[in-house]
Amino acid sequence: MKGHGGTGNIIEDVGKAIQIVQAWNNPSTKPEAIVPKEVLQNCYGLVFLNFFKIGAVFSSCVGSGFVLTKLDKGTKNEHWSAPSAITSGAFGIGIQVGAEMGHSVFTLNTEHAKKAFYSNGKLKIGTDLEVAAGPMGRRLETSNDVNEIFSTPICSYTFSDGAIIGASLEGNVILQNPEVNKAMYGKELTAEQLLSGAEDDAHVKHVILMELYQELDKAMAI
Repeated sequence: MKGHGGTGNIIEDVGKAIQIVQAWNNPSTKPEAIVPKEVLQNCYGLVFLNFFKIGAVFSSCVGSGFVLTKLDKGTKNEHWSAPSAITSGAFGIGIQVGAEMGHSVFTLNTEHAKKAFYSNGKLKIGTDLEVAAGPMGRRLETSNDVNEIFSTPICSYTFSDGAIIGASLEGNVILQNPEVNKAMYGKELTAEQLLSGAEDDAHVKHVILMELYQELDKAMAI
């Protein structure tokens, strides 16, 4: 299974994620198109989702992407997990004319939010986990900003042509994609095995993942 807005292939979805994070690391990128480094430093994981949204009276939104989490968070051994593939979809009624292709990033701000993605069942954003629009900019102003942000399980950012836009994916149902994981790693692995670090070496042979981790670490250090 794959979402029409994404690739159904982690390697290709990771390539898109690298482009997003590289833009955050580019000094010429406008602050309003950047996830603040404090949000990245403090989160428990990230979701990258590529989607296609179309609608007139009825609207639909489908996509694919992946989740990755921080292992040994808060220690000198902190590092990123192997990614686990996901698909998403939503259907609604309303006046939404036109089509839109974009990319969303969710920051998982709590341990509970991180572990919610271990499940093989459906996860509905905004219902099973509260979501709020994330702050933008290279830095947050105060520590109070960090505390306020991390009282919400998920912060959502939606990008189109490199800019953060106002579209919301609240109400989207996210499903794990074991078929894509098997194609990626050559064996059946659950989301929990990948995201908890039980299969911590599953990603070692994929050089492109190392590039993503390096870009994310750079974004947290800027």
